Amino acid sequence: LSSFTFCLVFQATGTLNNSSYKGMIGFWGFFTFNFAIYSYFGQAFVALVPSPATAIILSSVFIGLNNFFAGFIVRPQLMVGGFYTVPYHICPGHYVFEGMVVSLYREDNDSVVIADE
Repeated sequence: LSSFTFCLVFQATGTLNNSSYKGMIGFWGFFTFNFAIYSYFGQAFVALVPSPATAIILSSVFIGLNNFFAGFIVRPQLMVGGFYTVPYHICPGHYVFEGMVVSLYREDNDSVVIADE
């Protein structure tokens, strides 16, 4: 319910030229998939380790590494070719965020214009 509410408000208030329901459904699907990944890994850590504090720490480390290798902290262009190639392609955040962006701009054929400074 929370992922649907966020996606509905985000699509309604955003200035995106996404008039189809396919883009909304795709964005909602990837956003829900991201929620599910974090929830399932959190539940797995609670089941595998003896104390809740350790499970919270492991979940935080997983979310941090997921965000790092998804391209939030380091640009993806710097991670391809070398040591970071394998974690970049294994990490689920990379695919989730790429799918969210592609579903938002799937029917937008406008050119990107960079303003002069």
